[in-house]
Amino acid sequence: MFSRLGVLVFLVLGATLATACAGAPPAAPTVVPTSTPAPAAEPSPTPEELLLGAPPPDVMAGNWAGQADNGAAFLFVITHEGGKGKLTGTFTYTPAGEPDITVPIVQGRIEGRDVTLSAQVGSVMYNFVLRLGEHRSALTGTWTTADTGIPQPITFNKLAM
Repeated sequence: MFSRLGVLVFLVLGATLATACAGAPPAAPTVVPTSTPAPAAEPSPTPEELLLGAPPPDVMAGNWAGQADNGAAFLFVITHEGGKGKLTGTFTYTPAGEPDITVPIVQGRIEGRDVTLSAQVGSVMYNFVLRLGEHRSALTGTWTTADTGIPQPITFNKLAM
């Protein structure tokens, strides 16, 4: 009439109940060790970045060439895009008919599609306020030197690697 499983369940439950009624202390809870948490993932883009069409990481890495109205050539070599939009690399300035001068980028930043770059050549600080184009292959904006402060238009094109 009783199945073997039913009898087994009855015996186990009966033994458990008998132990509990006999005043036996409850068993200590079992502690299960947890695993080490995984490293934090890269933060997701903020809603503002999504709405403004923020570029993916390292979109700025590469060579960007521009020409000033006075015939001088500019070249930014962006080697790294760090946390918080920090840009690092070099700036090469080639005055018309003169040798190249290459210096480190003093300050570089990208926020959304807005890019600011500064480099000091000798005693002159060059400042660029640029906007990354929709296709991420051009930077358009203005450049100034600290001594004149007069904004001049400039476009940089990303060179093929």
